[in-house]
Amino acid sequence: MTLTGANLTSANLTGLDLSGMDLTGVTLTGANLTSANLTGLDLSGKDLSGVTLTGANLTSANLTGLDLEGVTLTGVTLTGANLTSANLTGLDFTTMDLTGVTLTNANLSNANLWGLDLSGKDLSGVTLTGANLTSANLTGVDLSGKDLSGATLTNANLTSANLTGLDFTGIDLMGVTLTGANLTSTNLTGLDLSMTSFTGVTLTGANLTSTNLTGLDLSGMDLSGVTLTGANLTSANLTGLDLSGKDLAGVTLAMANLTNTNLTGLDLTGLDLMGVALAGANLTSANLTGLDFTRKDLTGVTLTSANLSNANLYGLDLSGMDLTGATLTGANLTSANLTGMDLTGLDFSGVTLTLANLTNTNLMGLDFTGKDLTGVNLSGAVLANVNFSGANLSGVELISANLTGANLTDANLSGVTLQNVDLTGANLTNVDLTTTNFSGVNLANATLAGANLTNVSLSGSDLSGANLTGATLTGANLTGSNLTSANLTNVDLSGMDLSGMDLSGTTLTGANLSSANLTSASFAGASFAGANLAGANLSFVDLSSMDLTGVNLTGANLSGANLTGVDLEGMDLTGVDFTGVDFTGMDLSGWNLSGATLTGANLTNANLTGANLTGVILTTVNLSGANLTNVNLSEAILSGATLTGATLTGANLSGADLDNMDLSGLDLSGVTLTDARLTFANFSGANLTDVDLSGMELSGANFSGANLTNVNLSNVNLTAVNLLGANLTSANLTSANLTGSDLTGVDFTSADFTSVNLTGATLSNANLTGATLTGATLMGANLSNVDLTGRDLTGVDFTGVNLMDATLSNTILTGATFSGANLTYTNLSGANLTYVDLSGMDLTNADFAGANLTNADFAGATLTGAGLTGANLSGATLANATLSGATLTNANLSSANFTNVNLSGMDLSGMDLSYSNLSSANLSMTNLSNANLTGADLTGADLAGADLTGADLTDVVGMVTVEPDPDTGTDTWSDTGTEAREAAAAGRTTIASTARAFADRAAAAAAQALVLEIAAAARLAEHEAAVSTASDELVALEDLAGDAANTAAEKQTAVDEAIAAGASSETITALIAELDEATTIANDLTQQVADAQSVYDELLAAGVPDMEVIESNLATATESAVDADSAADEAEADAIEANTIADGFGDFSAAETELNLDTARAEEEALEAEAALAEIDANDND
Repeated sequence: MTLTGANLTSANLTGLDLSGMDLTGVTLTGANLTSANLTGLDLSGKDLSGVTLTGANLTSANLTGLDLEGVTLTGVTLTGANLTSANLTGLDFTTMDLTGVTLTNANLSNANLWGLDLSGKDLSGVTLTGANLTSANLTGVDLSGKDLSGATLTNANLTSANLTGLDFTGIDLMGVTLTGANLTSTNLTGLDLSMTSFTGVTLTGANLTSTNLTGLDLSGMDLSGVTLTGANLTSANLTGLDLSGKDLAGVTLAMANLTNTNLTGLDLTGLDLMGVALAGANLTSANLTGLDFTRKDLTGVTLTSANLSNANLYGLDLSGMDLTGATLTGANLTSANLTGMDLTGLDFSGVTLTLANLTNTNLMGLDFTGKDLTGVNLSGAVLANVNFSGANLSGVELISANLTGANLTDANLSGVTLQNVDLTGANLTNVDLTTTNFSGVNLANATLAGANLTNVSLSGSDLSGANLTGATLTGANLTGSNLTSANLTNVDLSGMDLSGMDLSGTTLTGANLSSANLTSASFAGASFAGANLAGANLSFVDLSSMDLTGVNLTGANLSGANLTGVDLEGMDLTGVDFTGVDFTGMDLSGWNLSGATLTGANLTNANLTGANLTGVILTTVNLSGANLTNVNLSEAILSGATLTGATLTGANLSGADLDNMDLSGLDLSGVTLTDARLTFANFSGANLTDVDLSGMELSGANFSGANLTNVNLSNVNLTAVNLLGANLTSANLTSANLTGSDLTGVDFTSADFTSVNLTGATLSNANLTGATLTGATLMGANLSNVDLTGRDLTGVDFTGVNLMDATLSNTILTGATFSGANLTYTNLSGANLTYVDLSGMDLTNADFAGANLTNADFAGATLTGAGLTGANLSGATLANATLSGATLTNANLSSANFTNVNLSGMDLSGMDLSYSNLSSANLSMTNLSNANLTGADLTGADLAGADLTGADLTDVVGMVTVEPDPDTGTDTWSDTGTEAREAAAAGRTTIASTARAFADRAAAAAAQALVLEIAAAARLAEHEAAVSTASDELVALEDLAGDAANTAAEKQTAVDEAIAAGASSETITALIAELDEATTIANDLTQQVADAQSVYDELLAAGVPDMEVIESNLATATESAVDADSAADEAEADAIEANTIADGFGDFSAAETELNLDTARAEEEALEAEAALAEIDANDND
C-alpha cells in the first residue's frame, strides 16, 4: 500500500501496521493510531495535533522537532526513537523504556520522568524546568548549565553526574544519590543534604550557606572556595579538612568530627562544640573565647597563641601542649591536667584552677595572690618566690615542691601534703596548717609561732632551732623529726610519739606530755619544770638525778628506767609501770600500787604488809622471802613469780593468775582463791583444807599428796589433774569432770560424786565408802575391785565400764546401761536388774544369785559358768544366749525367751517354764520332768531324748503328734503338714494383694491425671493473664519512654540555651549532667520497651495445653481406676473363698482361677490408666 500524500485526518488507523511506509505528504491530524505499528517511520515535520498514540509502537521512529505536547503516550514504545528538539512538555514517560532514544534539545518541561533510566543520555540543550525526575537514574549525565527550577529530584540517582554551576535552591534533594557527582560552584544554599549519598563529591567553590550537612562524611574533600556560613554540620565527618580562613559564623558543629582538621586563625566564638571531636586539630591563633571544651579529647591539638579567654577547659588533659603566647584570662581550668608544662610568664588573672593537676609544672615567680587553689596538685612544681599570700591551698598536693622564698602569709594550707618540700626561709606565722603533711620537710629555723599544726605530720622534718612558741601541735606526728634546741614552752604534746628522739637542750617548761611516748628519748640539758607526764612512756629513760618536782607521773611507764637519785616520796604512783625495777629489801608496806605493773621487778625480802597490789602484774617477779601478810593480790598476775619462803597469811588471791605457779608445801588454809587461775599450778603437799575451788579451771594442776579435806571442787574440770595420794575426805565433787583421771587408791570417803563425769577414769581400789554416785557418768571407767554394795545406782550409765571383780551385791541397777561393760566375775547377787539390757555381753562367771532379772535382756549374752541360782528371770530374754555351765537352780523362768538356746542335758525338772519361748531351742536329753510348760512355744525345738514325764503341756504350741523314734524307741514330737497349707493360703493372699497394688496404681494415675488437668487449666489461665499483663506493661512502658524522650529533649534545649546565654561552666556542667542522666533514662526505657515487646511476642507465640485432649484422657484414667478397684475387690473375695475351701479340704481350683483372672484384669486397668496419664503429660509438655 502507498500512502504518499494521503490525507488521513481523523482517520481510524487503530492496530494498523504502517512500518516501512513512506508517509511523505501524509496528513495525520486527529488520526487514531492506537496500537498502530509505526516502527522506523519518519514523522519529522508532521502535525500530530489531536493524534491518539495509545499503545502505538514508535520504535526507531523519527520524531525530530515534533510537538507532542498534550499527546497521550500511554503504552507507547519509544525504544530507539529520535526525539531531537521535540516538544515533550508535560508528557508522562513513567515506566517507559527510553533505551536508544535521542533527547538532544528536547523540551521536557513539566514532563513526568519518574523512575526513568536516563543514565548516559546526552541531554545537551534539553529543557528540564519543572520536570519530575523522582527516582530517575541520571548516572553520569551532564546537567551543567541546566535550569532545574521547579524540577523534582527526590531519590534521584545523580552518581558521577556533572552538576557544575547548577542552582539547586529550593529543590528537595531528599534521598538523592550524589556519589562522585561534580558540584563545583553549585548553589546548594539552604538545602537539606543530610539524607543524600555524598561520597566522592567535588565541592570546589560550592555555596553551602545554611545547608544541612548533618551526618555527612566530608573527610578528604577539597573545600577551596566553599561557603559554609550558617551550615549545619552536626555529626558531620570533617576529618583532616583545611578550614583555615573559612567564615564559620552561624555554623552548627555539634557532634562533628574535626579530628586533624586545620582551624588556624578561625573565629569559633559562640559555636557549640558539644560532642565535637578535636583530637589533632590545629587551633593556632584561633579565637576560642568563651568556648566550652568540657570532656573534649585535645590529644595532639595545637593551641599556640590561641585565645582561650573565659574558655571552659574543665577536666581537660593539656599536658605536653605548648601554650606559648596563649591567652588564659578568665579561663576555667578546674580539674585540668597541666602536668610538666612551662607556664612562666602567663597571666592567670581570673583563671580557675580548682583541682587542677600542675605536677612538675614550672610556675616560678607567678602571682597567685588570693587565688583559690583548692585540691590542686603542685607536687614537684617549681614555686620559688611565688606569692601565695591569702591564697587558698586547702587539700593541695605539694610533695617535693620547691617553695624556697615563698610567701605563705595568711595562706590556707589545711589538708596540704608537704612531704619532702623545701620551706627554707618560709614565713608561716599564724598559718592554719591543720591536717597538713610536713613529712620530710625542711623547716630549720622556720618561724611557726602561733601556727596551727593540729593533726599535722612532721615525721622526719628538720625543726632544729624552730620557734614553736604558742603553736598548736594536737595530734601532730613528730616521729623522727629534729627538735634539738627547739622552744616548746607550754606546747601540748600529749599522746605524741617522741620515742628515741634527741630532745637535748629542748625547753619543755609547762609542756603537756601526758600519754606521750618518750621511750629511750634523750633529755640531756632539757627542762621539765611543771611538765605533765601522766601516762607517758618513759621506759629505759635515764632520769638519774633529774629534778621531777611538780611533775605528774600518774600511770607513767617507767619500766627499765634509771631512777638513781630520783626522789619519788609522796607522789601518786597509781598505774605506774615499774617493770624490771630493783626494789630489793625496800619497805613498801601499805603502799597503794593498785594497777601498777611490777613484772620482772626484784622484790626479794621486801616488806609488803597490807599493801594494795590489786590487778598488779607480777610476772617473773621474785618474791622470795617477801612478807605478804594481809596483802591484797586480787586480780593480780602472779604466773611465773617466785614465792619460795613467802608468807601468805590472810592474803586475798581472788581472781589472781596463778597459772604454772609452784605453791608446793605452802600453807594456803584460809587463803581466798575465788575465781583465781590455777592451771598447771603445783599444790603438791600443800594444805588446802576448807578452800573453795568450785567452778575453777584447774587443768594440769598437781594436787598429789595434798590435803583437800572438805574442799569444794563442784563444777571443776579435773581432767588430767593429778590427785594421786590426795586426801579428798568429804570433798564436794558435784558435777566435776574427772574424765580419764587416774584415781587409783584415792580416798573418797563420804565424797559427793553427784553428776560427776568419770568417763574413762581409773578408780580401781579407790575408797568410795559412803560416797554418793547419783547421776554420775561412768562410761569407760575402771571400777575393778571397787565395793559398791547396797548402793542405789538407778539409771547409772556403765557403758564400757570395767566392773571385773567389783562387788555390786544388793545394788539397785534399774535403768542402768551396761553396753560394752566388763561384768566377768562381777558379784551382782541380790541386785535389781529389772528390764536392764545385757544383750550380747560377756557375763562369764558373773554371780546373779537371787538377783531380780525380770524382763532383763540377755539375748546373745555369754553366761558361761554364771550363777543364776534363785534368780527371777520371769519375762527375761535369753534368745541365742550361751548358758553352758550356768546354774539355774530354783530360778523363775516363766515367760522367759530361750529361742535357739542350747539347754541340752540340763536339769530343768520341776521348774516354772510357763509361757516361755523355747522355739528352736536344743532340749535334747533335757530333764523337763514335772516342769510347768503351760502355753510354752516349742516350735522347732529339738526334744530328742527329752524327759517330759509329768510335765504340764497345756496349750503348748508346736507339738501335734508323738511318734516313737525307730532307732532309739523314744518319743519324738513332730508337725503334720499345717505349714504347707498355711503357705498356700499365704500365696493366694499375696496374689490378692498384688491385685490391690494394681488398683492402687490405677488410682494414683487417675489422681495424678487430675492434678495435671488442674495444673494445665491453671497454666492456660496464667498464660492468658500473662498476655494481658504483658500488653498493659508494654503500653505503660511506651508511655514512659515517650515522656523520657521528651524530658531528654527538654534537657538538650536547656543546655543549648544555657550555652547561648553564656551561662557559667558550673551551670552548664550541671545541665549536661542532667542531660546525660535524662538520656540514660530514656535509653534504658527504650530498651525496656524492646524487652517488653519481646516478652509479649514470646507469650503470643507460646503453645498452650489442649484441654479437650487432657480432659478426655482424664475421664479414661478415672474410669480405669474404678474398674481396677472393682477387680481388686473381687480378687480379694476369690482369695478368701479359695482359702475357706482349702481349709475344708475341698476343690478350690475354680476360685483360684477366678482369683488369677481378676488380678490380670486389675493389672490391665492399671496399665490403661497409666497410658492415659502419659498422654496428658505429653500434651501438657508440648
